[in-house]
Amino acid sequence: LFVGLSINLRSILGTPAHLARAREALIAQLVLLVVAIFVLIPAQGRGALGIELLALSTVVTVVSLRLQSSTLHHLPEHRRRAWRLRLIVLDSAILFIAIAGLGLVTKGLGGLLWLVPTILTCLLWSTYNAWCLTIRGMDVDP
Repeated sequence: LFVGLSINLRSILGTPAHLARAREALIAQLVLLVVAIFVLIPAQGRGALGIELLALSTVVTVVSLRLQSSTLHHLPEHRRRAWRLRLIVLDSAILFIAIAGLGLVTKGLGGLLWLVPTILTCLLWSTYNAWCLTIRGMDVDP
């Protein structure tokens, strides 16, 4: 991600889609780090972890929706529908964090199992976006 940003900074800053990809990759990696920190806190109860995951998902949802709305506003009209469809995947990963948190609080719904699709989605999403920024960073209309 940081290699792609440093190599193609002008292209990334000048293109709403590239800028959104950079933000998404960074947010996805940050979400993975924060989830890992929360899960690794020793002697923490299920309820506390559940509340932390619910809070994290709420904050990330609010920030993501705000940034996604800004991106959609700056994209050409013909690209907005496809962009919205791709965001469903990323937003579902955040939803799974909330489900995991709710499951821990209620002692049901599978609990931490819901973090597996979140981890896989965020890891693949950030890797793909980093690749796009590095390899395809000079594309004018990705």
